[in-house]
Amino acid sequence: MIKAVSSEFGINYTVAHNLTIIQPIDNYTCMTYNVYMETKNGATRDTVYEYAENEYGSLPEHLWTTFPLYSVFRRADNKKWYAIVMNIQGRKLGLDSDEYVDIVDVKCDPFEKDELLCKPGFLPAYHLSRKTWITVLLDGTVDSDTLFDLIDKSYLLASGRKNGVKS
Repeated sequence: MIKAVSSEFGINYTVAHNLTIIQPIDNYTCMTYNVYMETKNGATRDTVYEYAENEYGSLPEHLWTTFPLYSVFRRADNKKWYAIVMNIQGRKLGLDSDEYVDIVDVKCDPFEKDELLCKPGFLPAYHLSRKTWITVLLDGTVDSDTLFDLIDKSYLLASGRKNGVKS
C-alpha cells in the first residue's frame, strides 16, 4: 500500500498497486489519477522462495494443512528455521486493514531489530519471539537487497553460532 496526497485539494488516499483514483471536483467534474507503484525491486513471497532455493538450496515446507500458504525454510545441517512466509490479516499485525498481507519472519539481531522497526515495512515478529525475530512485509515496501541481507543474517543466526564461529 502507498499513500497518495492530492496537493491541489489536500486529500489523503491509501491505495494499492496499479489503482485508478477518481476524485470528484464538483457535481459535474472528476479528476482521474492512475497510481502505479514500482515493485520490481521490492520483496515479494516469490522473491523469498527463489532466493532461499538459489542461495541455500532450501525449498518451502508446508507444515500445516490448515495454513497452506505458510512456508517454513530450514537450514539443511541442523533443521532450524531461518524464515517463515505467511499471509496474515492486516489487523493482526497492527495494520489498519482486514486484507491479508504476505509477510516473512526472519531471525534478527536484537540491536538491528530495534533500528529496523523504525522503518517502513518492518513490524514486530508475528507469532514468534519478538526478541529474536522480525516481520518484513512482502508488499514491495522493502527492497529485495535488504531482504536478502536479512535472510543471510537469519540463516547465520540459525546456525547456533555467533558470527559463524562455534562458541
